Amino acid sequence: APVLAQVVAKKPQLNFWPGGIIAGIVLLFIFSLVLIFIRRKKGSLVVIFLILAGGMLFSNGNEAKADTFTVYGTYESFVFPVVSYTVSLNKAIYSPSEQAVATGAISFINCSNGLSYTKLEVNINGAQSTILNGSWSGTAHANVQSVSGSYSAAFTGSWLNQYANWYTKYNMPYTVTAPCTPDCANAPNVCTGTSFGDGCNGTCWGSKGPDCSGAGAVCSGVSYPSPNGCGNCIGTKVPTYAPTCAPVSTGNVCDQTNCGQLITTETAHCTKVPTNGCGSPIPLYPPSKCGASCIDTKVTCPACSWSEVRP
Repeated sequence: APVLAQVVAKKPQLNFWPGGIIAGIVLLFIFSLVLIFIRRKKGSLVVIFLILAGGMLFSNGNEAKADTFTVYGTYESFVFPVVSYTVSLNKAIYSPSEQAVATGAISFINCSNGLSYTKLEVNINGAQSTILNGSWSGTAHANVQSVSGSYSAAFTGSWLNQYANWYTKYNMPYTVTAPCTPDCANAPNVCTGTSFGDGCNGTCWGSKGPDCSGAGAVCSGVSYPSPNGCGNCIGTKVPTYAPTCAPVSTGNVCDQTNCGQLITTETAHCTKVPTNGCGSPIPLYPPSKCGASCIDTKVTCPACSWSEVRP
């Protein structure tokens, strides 16, 4: 018997039949129904349902596609298919160190008695596992990488007996992505109303308010910028006053006609004067409002004396 030991590695042959044709026919049918309902201007709910159905038909989510590749044998100058394997992963995107499930099945075999010569293996993250060995289908499990990135599951389908060792390798890509946890821990250090990134393409908002600890040194009602750069503060320093009494002179008039005395009174005005730099002078009258003793003063005319002149 001839010894067939030549290794032939062919490009994986994707199996689009019959699934691809059937999906195309279904999509064409749905599209035709949508046009019919639109032209009749009715059945809007039906149209929406058909569109959603079409989208669901072709949506993949996080499921990996099943691909088919073929192992070819050679004899002298002849190249012929020996066995085809259909392989898949249970996901396209994994979390770090998550367990992946690889599935494989024989979709074509050239010799009806050649099942015992078949073998399908997979290498995931350096772990080599056998999916099937002389059987129609099987599964294998392995943990993916612990670091985020793009990787591949390396499938090796073979046909092995005493005459030949034919095999084909096929790589199926997958992605490892660590779940992103939003981080807004810096919010207390960012002014209120200011946004910053959370590390996961989201937005955080600052919660740092103005530092108004020095408001007691600023006059009440006066606005000043917060020293930490976050907004403004309003002063709370209350004005203090000291009373002052100042007589307002109206003039001293003494009418000595016939030695009469007219006493003119100087009226005392009270004023509150700021003593801590806050507020304005407050004129008050009468003195009783001043909060201090403020006494009216009187000016007395000089004593009047006279003498009778006789001729």
